[in-house]
Amino acid sequence: WVFDFFRGLICIRRRGFHLCACRCDPELSYVWNRLEQEAFDHQADLGYLDVRPCFAWLAYPTRDIAERWISWQHRRRHADGDDGAGDIARQ
Repeated sequence: WVFDFFRGLICIRRRGFHLCACRCDPELSYVWNRLEQEAFDHQADLGYLDVRPCFAWLAYPTRDIAERWISWQHRRRHADGDDGAGDIARQ
């Protein structure tokens, strides 16, 4: 997890990994973390851990899940009345 997070701080853009992107954006790094994506992808499935294959996180990260997560964050912030300051969907 820590490796993925720091790699994201160095080489991440909204659309995915790019060599030496130097974005230093902790929110994007979190969204593109393979373990966090797996958790986000299955957060509504309470039985997932009972049937989760070993090393399921290797199938992540994916652009589709990152975009769904960013969209979800944007909708949640808008619904909460947040002014959008720091909104990663705008980057």
